[in-house]
Amino acid sequence: MNDYKIREIIESDWPAIMRIQNEAYYSIEAESEEVLRSKHLSSPSTCIVCENSTGQVIGYGLAHAYPSHQAPQLGVALAEKVTSNNLFIHDLAVEKESQGQGLAKVLFNYLKFLAIQFNYSSLSLVAIQNADSFWSKMGFESLTLKSLGPSYNKNASFMVTLV
Repeated sequence: MNDYKIREIIESDWPAIMRIQNEAYYSIEAESEEVLRSKHLSSPSTCIVCENSTGQVIGYGLAHAYPSHQAPQLGVALAEKVTSNNLFIHDLAVEKESQGQGLAKVLFNYLKFLAIQFNYSSLSLVAIQNADSFWSKMGFESLTLKSLGPSYNKNASFMVTLV
């Protein structure tokens, strides 16, 4: 495996994050930079990037506290900081050129490490684009909610795991 570095997001990372989001998500409308920044502002220490050996951002993860049996709506900025013992993984994406190298697993494992470090008891997410099989391998289980809301398509799956 190549030499990668995981670190917190800094201001100069946003163009790369937006580029990667646009590459990675094809079944949903891309979220605005304002919306993604609201996730970061809510929890800067659990929003990360992966850079390659040349310092190029090739993947990112955005995670923030959110109630364990709810999912925030896509395209909606977080209005205020939420207090919860659950860490919601809003986004985890790797640029197309770097996919297939295990980077999603590396990013997830780092977010899980942070969840443990910051005393979260669970992790949750909404799997889209048939990613539920990947998340199942990471220890997540599907949980049926009354509704994920209108921003998610019918194939989305709410998933949770204990830390």
